[in-house]
Amino acid sequence: MLLPGFSNATGKTLSLDFVENYVVFFNILVITIIVGIVSGSYPAFYLSSFQPIVVLKGAIGKSGKKGGMLRKILVTVQFFLAIFMTIGALVVSSQLHFLKNKNIGFNKNNLVILTLNDSTFRSKTTSIKRELLLYPNIISVANAQSIPGNMNRIRMMKVEAENGMENKTVIYCKTDYDFVKTYKMEIISGRDFNEEMGLDRLEAVIINETAAKDFGWGDNALGKKIHFGFKADGTGGRMLKVIGVVRDFNFKSMYNKIEPIIFFIKEDPGFFLCCRINEVNKKETLAFIEQKYVEFGPIGPYEYKFQDDLLDEMYSGEEKSGWVINGITMLTIFIALLGLLGLSSFIAEQKTCEIGVRKVMGGSTGGILFMLYKEFAILILISFVLAAPIAWWKLGDWLDSNFVYHVDLQWAYFALAGLGALIVGLGTISYFIIKAASLDPVVAIKHE
Repeated sequence: MLLPGFSNATGKTLSLDFVENYVVFFNILVITIIVGIVSGSYPAFYLSSFQPIVVLKGAIGKSGKKGGMLRKILVTVQFFLAIFMTIGALVVSSQLHFLKNKNIGFNKNNLVILTLNDSTFRSKTTSIKRELLLYPNIISVANAQSIPGNMNRIRMMKVEAENGMENKTVIYCKTDYDFVKTYKMEIISGRDFNEEMGLDRLEAVIINETAAKDFGWGDNALGKKIHFGFKADGTGGRMLKVIGVVRDFNFKSMYNKIEPIIFFIKEDPGFFLCCRINEVNKKETLAFIEQKYVEFGPIGPYEYKFQDDLLDEMYSGEEKSGWVINGITMLTIFIALLGLLGLSSFIAEQKTCEIGVRKVMGGSTGGILFMLYKEFAILILISFVLAAPIAWWKLGDWLDSNFVYHVDLQWAYFALAGLGALIVGLGTISYFIIKAASLDPVVAIKHE
């Protein structure tokens, strides 16, 4: 019954096939039988060890120090796991929020992306842009060979160096004149492409900060040359000249550091049409884009996505992992609370007479409550002391090994998990504790 939900959460198709997986099911059957025998044998042997007179007096469990210690150890282990998983869930959730909301160097919101798979339709890109820009809620439109999240075209180029031209392997993106403007990238040096400047179509190139540093140009990148598209013998291609530098932006996922990238004007239409639209009246704007798309008669259905959704898809694995971790965390906490309930009932029963004696000797209900709560608080504190350093180590390693950009491990994650465990744990046992502390002394003493 749980397989469909688990498959949806993990993104993996899981099935139970008794024929194809007979070895697995045989092993499960053997393990089930062994666990059943062991779990059934323990209480049988344990109960058979008691003398009949002890059983008839109902004295089982009233003086078992070993049993009480075992219960405490089990509850401590359960809360250790619950606190560890809670810290993990908080960190994973924070990292996912960070990935989706970090300033990535351009404005990803309200960007509608159309994929142009039809080559005949792509040839009409200029006309389509002109028609779309007639609509007041469409701010700008750009055509590009690739977009953030999909910028992976790489090629050997020659870049200007002190001693001639130096070979560099660089990611590149062919665009039209409006790409930088449409994505609202910040130009920190030089200028944007300009259609009125005829040479931009042939030789202008815009690079990012990392490219300027990697090529050894630093703050002096403007006017430097890049030789693109040359043949094996070094001839041919285009000699490009840097006209602008944009601030670094994340064009890949946060798993990757920012790499050098260059932009230049394309000679043929690209696969993506990027439309920046106003926040208001989105539904009407999208309907207008669809109308114009259909008018130009492409082969294939009208499909669009928002740029921010495309970027979020890169972290779908973390999102699914977060759901699974949250589910396991809730289950772990539930099991820990069940164990704590059992232990509180056991200790309340065990200390009933002691509570009565303390009351007869002048002990207050508040003092008795403090004594009982303290015993459970110590167990939760021990669990926290054990879980916190291990969580710090494992989660820090997970962040460092998987993400170039990530949240810092802050004390707040640990404090929230520890304090939450303490409040929920003590709140759960309050019924038994308050009931035991409120007993009439005479009734409590007669309990034995």
